[in-house]
Amino acid sequence: MGFWSYVHKDNQLDFERIADLARDIVANYEAIRGEGIQLFLDSDELQWGDKWREKIDRSLSNVAFFVPVLTPRFFQSVECRRELQFFLDQTEKLGIPQLVLPILYMDVPALADEFTTDPLVIAVRERQWRSWTELRFAERSSGEYRQAVYGLASEIADRVGQAESTTVVALDTALADVDEDDEQPGFIDLVAELETAMPRWNSTLEGISAQVQTIGQIMRSATEDMGKGEKSGKGFAARLVIARRVASELEDPVARIESHAQDWVKDLDSVDAGVRALMSRIPETYLEDAATTTTFLRSIANLSRTANQGLGSTQLMADSLEQISTQSRDLRPVVRRLRRSLVSMGEAREITDSWLALVEETGIDYSE
Repeated sequence: MGFWSYVHKDNQLDFERIADLARDIVANYEAIRGEGIQLFLDSDELQWGDKWREKIDRSLSNVAFFVPVLTPRFFQSVECRRELQFFLDQTEKLGIPQLVLPILYMDVPALADEFTTDPLVIAVRERQWRSWTELRFAERSSGEYRQAVYGLASEIADRVGQAESTTVVALDTALADVDEDDEQPGFIDLVAELETAMPRWNSTLEGISAQVQTIGQIMRSATEDMGKGEKSGKGFAARLVIARRVASELEDPVARIESHAQDWVKDLDSVDAGVRALMSRIPETYLEDAATTTTFLRSIANLSRTANQGLGSTQLMADSLEQISTQSRDLRPVVRRLRRSLVSMGEAREITDSWLALVEETGIDYSE
């Protein structure tokens, strides 16, 4: 039996605390149940490529309990979303939703948005999560912390017991009985999803680029105004007024980028799966129609380069925002939100880069 805890590595301090929390839950669970349990603590350290998905899927297929640790960046992370979706799908097939227990480690605005259409946010909200927003500051040795950890371990033990008493005796055995050919999407399914997601995905990237340009204009205007303030002798008083104005002006484009980034990340899996499905047919399609195949390869290569360029610009802006946020406390909240959204997209750059690698691996000359 396994216990899988997944968290986006927002910062080293929080990750260490969460790692300790996972280990403490496991220790208490073993004491309560009198049986060993293997801990899979994913720290977002598995990189895209090099069969990382195979490693993740192989581990998830044998895990019995999943604890997603929710932070503001969780739903913006491609990796976090994919693993949560994978496990939700498995528990739905088996009829044992109690094997997912989210822990709210920090307040997540998306969970409070009653108008959200994000299926994963809705799925988590429909489950009973456990709040750790106050306890994350508690000392590990405190009675309050130890009692709360024991309560979590007890609830997990109860849920596992309930699952074992259902018609599904063990998760790995049940998964082995599922006909993978029936459950997995076929070539037509994947390509159809790609056709639906691609226009939306490109449009979202264009929308983000437009907002990035707007933010650039706001920042350039602010720099010019600060220069004028310096010349007039107003100095830091003028800078403070400008910083507050900029914070207000950034609210709208930042909110738009946050929304666009979430949509873009949600569509990425469908686009990636479709691209890979089509690339898997290249050898046979090239023999049938070389001209059409080279045109397709060219379009995928261009798509990869375009995404790389767009994501590269967002990453540059994310890096530059780090210094800006230190200049004024009025700027910090909105700049922090913007940087999180841009970083979440930048993390997907290795996926879009891999499409060009797939094209090159065919050895086919796709140049015009």
